[in-house]
Amino acid sequence: MILWASLNMQSIGALFLAGMVPGIMIGLGLMAMNYIVCVKRGYDFRTEERFSFKNVCIAFYRSFWALVMPLIILGGIVTGLFTATEAGVVAIMYGFFYGALFRRSLKINRIPKLLLNAATSTAMVFLIVALGTVFSNLLVRLNSRKPPPSHS
Repeated sequence: MILWASLNMQSIGALFLAGMVPGIMIGLGLMAMNYIVCVKRGYDFRTEERFSFKNVCIAFYRSFWALVMPLIILGGIVTGLFTATEAGVVAIMYGFFYGALFRRSLKINRIPKLLLNAATSTAMVFLIVALGTVFSNLLVRLNSRKPPPSHS
């Protein structure tokens, strides 16, 4: 959405807000599809612990600090506290400090490999966007050379 908004000069915050309802619908559709496939293939998913509100509260408590990151990003963009780029930087810094200082799961010797993976993923996305831009420009230029239809 950030790439689309910046290429088409649209509001990034508005696009994120507009994507919430389709995102929820897609999530519900995927859950329904998973349920159908599990029932059809006979997966025994009922042997696990039964649903309870207590388990939901425990899972929410354990994942609370991870759930803060989307709030930082969307909250900062929607409230105008910072731009989408700044929101990404703030979220990265939050994730870095949380992983390194609080969870102690981010080790210093793994950072170069993480940065290389991030650079590779970013380069792939930018390559796709660049080639898409070249292709659309080519289509516009080729279409503009056609003679207009005659009205005889």
